Amino acid sequence: MNKVKEVINNKENKINNKLDIIEQILGGNSNDINNIKSNNFNNYIILQVKISEKILNKDIKLLNQEKTNKNDYNFQKTDIETIYDNQIGNIKFKDDEYYWNFTKTGIHTIKIIFQKKLLQCNKLFYCCNNIYKIDCSNFDCSQIIDCSSMFYQCSSLININLGKLDFALSNDFSYMFYNCNNLEKLNVSYFNTNNSKSFSNMFYKCSKLKKINLSKFKTSKCENISFMFYNCSSLESIDMINWDMKNINDIDYLFKGCSKLKNIKMNFNNDKKLSFYGTFSALPESGSFVGKKETNYIEILKYLANGWDVIQE
Repeated sequence: MNKVKEVINNKENKINNKLDIIEQILGGNSNDINNIKSNNFNNYIILQVKISEKILNKDIKLLNQEKTNKNDYNFQKTDIETIYDNQIGNIKFKDDEYYWNFTKTGIHTIKIIFQKKLLQCNKLFYCCNNIYKIDCSNFDCSQIIDCSSMFYQCSSLININLGKLDFALSNDFSYMFYNCNNLEKLNVSYFNTNNSKSFSNMFYKCSKLKKINLSKFKTSKCENISFMFYNCSSLESIDMINWDMKNINDIDYLFKGCSKLKNIKMNFNNDKKLSFYGTFSALPESGSFVGKKETNYIEILKYLANGWDVIQE
């Protein structure tokens, strides 16, 4: 019995110590502390933000909602809690959008906790070009129906921890990582894409990504993959051999500007009269294209340079 009490006391002490730390960070605001105590920590995003001198002490958007409004994200002011570094002033609201003030330069860590599940996360970090790292591995995406433009033009991003997020209901992945041109690594191999209709511009100008594992993507409902890898100038190989491309209507500029792409695996099982406009433009003069038996090689060969080897898997 004494040992059980000792274990319980130790756990309570640890919890109280954590709450003391949070209380110090939040400046002792009892209302905030009560909110955190009752909160569910399973739905949060952690941001690391770089602040330059020129934007010091200016209002910076926390969640950029350009051309949208707070209702798109299914949360109100009372649905969000934020724990932040003590170098950052209190979060404030301005025109129903989320801002914070910075008091010092450097890298700051902000933890955003959503008390409710979001039904939509498109444009969630739209043009948030001061964000350095994002960790949303604990973010609940099980009800998300649209994740398009989620990290659109986050041009300072070098790392995104997506964990094994469940996007099973999402029907749109277009522009998701558009112009994340400093992103060096990205793990999307666990994405559930069963319902997706579009991957258009998904990795547009992700110019530092050398590899992207998309081999497990499900594409039977997909209609648009145009500009998907446009100017991914560091990309060396791509494996789309298990994709079902029967319903693709737009493949334009798919690999345009992929100047280092020398290995393509693709099951182009599509008999539609597509334009292939710019699909293989500015690729290396030689490489290997691997397809399955049902791949429409006749169409593909029209657009590949003579130095490419075409292989049936």
